[in-house]
Amino acid sequence: MPITIEQMRWIDNYIGKPICYLLELYAWTKQLFSKEKEKPIKKILFTKYLGIGSIVQATPLIRSVKQDYPEAKIIFLTFYDNKDLIKPLCLIDEVLCVRNDNFLVFLSDVLSSLYHLKKEKLDIVLNLEFFSKFGAIISFLSGARITVGYYLKEPWRTHLITHKVYYNHYKHISEVFMALGGAIGTVSTNLSLIRPNINQDDRQFIQQTFEHHGITSSHWKVVVNVNSSRLSSSPPSCPVATSAGEVANDTNRAATKSSPMVTGRHDRIPLLEEIVITR
Repeated sequence: MPITIEQMRWIDNYIGKPICYLLELYAWTKQLFSKEKEKPIKKILFTKYLGIGSIVQATPLIRSVKQDYPEAKIIFLTFYDNKDLIKPLCLIDEVLCVRNDNFLVFLSDVLSSLYHLKKEKLDIVLNLEFFSKFGAIISFLSGARITVGYYLKEPWRTHLITHKVYYNHYKHISEVFMALGGAIGTVSTNLSLIRPNINQDDRQFIQQTFEHHGITSSHWKVVVNVNSSRLSSSPPSCPVATSAGEVANDTNRAATKSSPMVTGRHDRIPLLEEIVITR
């Protein structure tokens, strides 16, 4: 049984906060007696665990950092469920994944990832999580010289982040992510998103699926993803799913040849089958 978002929040608050306080004390003491020297930037880590959409919205930042540090190795640490999206982006040199099948697997993957990152001797970590304790803990324990994250007026976070960035609630999320780049000298107004590189096998599978259902290339296609994360303990309700189906239907009415479609995870098939689209 995978760890749910609700369980993650409980762990993050009641286990993560005491760990942060201990690390904060260590970081404060370390900064008193050590001073980092300027070194070339060779390895950069991005971390984002929840939100496939947020990862896509972060692609302008990743592209800009890669352009500014073309020789640097780019690593991305995320949950396993996001792996198939990140790899086709063609921006990342290495993807590290943490599984959340259960707590022991989760802990094992976290420790093995930290061990790997320690060996990499990272220069920069850009923590794309907003205010989670887990994100701050991983960023600090990675051993990177520079840790970039969002500013939060909390005593447990002050020294865990070397470069603090203001989180502007009034900005689009891509601009919010781009602000992290500004902390390391990366500034860009290009907020266009990067499309995943879909390989030929996946394209062929999609085409065969369309042909099986009689959908030709001349049809307009609008697909509504009636879904929720595997981490969520509450799947979409039938009224919500039905409304999504109606959106697909209404959108496609404008086209003479249209094919409204809904899609979701395999274990959501019973819910999808309840959706009735009236043409």
